[in-house]
Amino acid sequence: MDISIIEPNNFLGKNFYHFIKNKKKIKKIYFIEKNTNNKNIKKYIEYSDKIFIFFENFKIKYKNNLKIIKEAISSKKKKKKFFLISSNQYNTRSIHLKKYEEFFLDLKKKNIIDLKIYRLPIIFGKWSKPNHHNIIATFCYKIIKDRNFFFNKNKNIELLYIDDLIKLLLLDLYKKKDKITISDRFNKTFKTDLINLKSIIKKIHSNYKSKYIINYNLKFYKYLYSTYLYFINKKDYKYKINNHNKSSTGFFLEVFKSKYFGQISLLKIKGKMIRGMHFHNTKYEKFLVIDGKVSYTSKDMFDKKVYKTILDSSNYEIINTIPGHIHSFKNLSNKSATIIVWANEIFNSSNTDTFYN
Repeated sequence: MDISIIEPNNFLGKNFYHFIKNKKKIKKIYFIEKNTNNKNIKKYIEYSDKIFIFFENFKIKYKNNLKIIKEAISSKKKKKKFFLISSNQYNTRSIHLKKYEEFFLDLKKKNIIDLKIYRLPIIFGKWSKPNHHNIIATFCYKIIKDRNFFFNKNKNIELLYIDDLIKLLLLDLYKKKDKITISDRFNKTFKTDLINLKSIIKKIHSNYKSKYIINYNLKFYKYLYSTYLYFINKKDYKYKINNHNKSSTGFFLEVFKSKYFGQISLLKIKGKMIRGMHFHNTKYEKFLVIDGKVSYTSKDMFDKKVYKTILDSSNYEIINTIPGHIHSFKNLSNKSATIIVWANEIFNSSNTDTFYN
């Protein structure tokens, strides 16, 4: 299958291309851009089985372009399928776009082409532009830049994530028959309002450098966070973690916390030193040695039975603590050992569930 993409470098076209460029069933992809000459436009459409037109600021010699498309279609016996994709925030009901739709709908009616028209809600995701593509890009950009902005009144909006749109386009790309010509309702949209949207993005922004992770399992939060990350300043790509809990035996550093998955920390034990020697009633932990070699001891406080093992970074193994067992690590080397720690709950200084015996 050969396809053409008209406007491959805009927000929608760029995302679509990077999804499909490695698909095995697609042999050749042609780009029709603003600087593509008429000869190549005609040639690419003649060669293509499917043609995707992404309306964003699509103003490629409007009348002449339709004429070239018609010539390319007429010169080939095989019926081609056209996909017209536009989003409501681009004023999709403009005279310009209506004429395009009418042109292709007429060809469809005459059974000259196959056609699918998508009248989309607001699309958001990576490679979008503030003040241009959608309200989310604008909100992310202005909140990151710490710029105040207001809207005259609250408004309900419908949103569709770019990856969900592309997956839909791919399904339609491979369909042999499609009974629907115009799609303007979509299953995987998110409905919200401007006030709530602004509040969520501000929450994401304030949480970015925090150890506390909000629930990104919720798809809307997950997709908004991915979009937000595209707009952060390069200087903020990395940031420092503070609050090392240091002692003579090493240090303990809390890294990530969430009420949804507990806590992830980093434990460093100096050479020949021992850490631990405590137990938990309910809390449990998992440990993974990523650098060094340690011995691990677990002693049941009730029957005094002892379990011992060696953990070595050359052989990745996870050890799980048992409630009611005193557990400890001894570094067997002169060099520091480093251990990743996962706990099923966030450390609470007023209720540590950590007891020394």
